[in-house]
Amino acid sequence: MKIAISRKLLNPFVDYSEQTLLRLGIFLFVVGGVLAKLGSFDYYGILKVIPQDTHSWLQVYGHLVVNIGLLFLFFYLFAILVNKRTRIIDVLNVVLINFSVIYLLGLLLLFTPLLAITQKIQDAMAAGDMTLGTISRMDLVVVSIISFLSLGILVYFFYLCIVGVKFVMHGKKYYHGVVIIVLILLADVASRYINSTF
Repeated sequence: MKIAISRKLLNPFVDYSEQTLLRLGIFLFVVGGVLAKLGSFDYYGILKVIPQDTHSWLQVYGHLVVNIGLLFLFFYLFAILVNKRTRIIDVLNVVLINFSVIYLLGLLLLFTPLLAITQKIQDAMAAGDMTLGTISRMDLVVVSIISFLSLGILVYFFYLCIVGVKFVMHGKKYYHGVVIIVLILLADVASRYINSTF
């Protein structure tokens, strides 16, 4: 049982059909947008989730579509360069399923005291307390723990992207993973630029 669960976490693209992955990905896309709107945060870029309560439903889903669309475009163009028989639905499923990991960053904003503690830190620094002596040790420990969790989530996102794209394009080369990382970073920069326009 533990082996089956860990296998599904390490490579969810092996055991499920493309229709199952597509349905799950679309469902998680809808849930991710609802979380952002109700939780007052925004997927400003592929790798950036920020507190933001002024967005409409259209902007929330618009930003998600830009993020997912750019990541899909970058991955698909690379995949067909490596293997011309790479299918669109497979790359789309990889992006939709992998983006569910980014929704976890939003949940950290929503269900932890991170925003309140961050505001305290900003207020302390604005008041001249650069050593953060007025911030309790517990608050600093909480920020550290959430920071490590966020870093772990981002590492898992990169890992799933590499595993997923290499799986659907039948990529075996080491440098494919490096290219995928670079594509994620480029898509993130592009998505932040586009998302800043609306």
